Amino acid sequence: MADFKGMLNKLKQAQTDLNNKHRTNTLELVCEVYEELEQTTERYFCNYTKDTEHVQYYEARANRFKNMALAELQDLKRELTRQDCNVKRCNVLINNLINTKFHSKETHEFLSQWRSKVKRDFQQAYFAV
Repeated sequence: MADFKGMLNKLKQAQTDLNNKHRTNTLELVCEVYEELEQTTERYFCNYTKDTEHVQYYEARANRFKNMALAELQDLKRELTRQDCNVKRCNVLINNLINTKFHSKETHEFLSQWRSKVKRDFQQAYFAV
């Protein structure tokens, strides 16, 4: 399982530094979090019956949510390197990443919503993103 707690703490520290006008510390912390998230793999599972076609779809969807978190971190880095940094926008991006735990909550909600109409024996497929 990914160490989201450490990365979330770094983001909270970055937000505190940003509010105290320490943009260089904030940028360093955001770059560290970006690199950690890029190298992190989280393991998910999904239920399926005989047909495993939708397992690939779920894996692609989990990749999409991870890439959304990486894109938001890139936007945050871009905003911090601007001459006229918009602090409110940075705080919104940081709060969004903290509240969704780098979009992992959305991934778990999406993977757990599938239900079959017919009672069957389900199997679980594990994949790492």
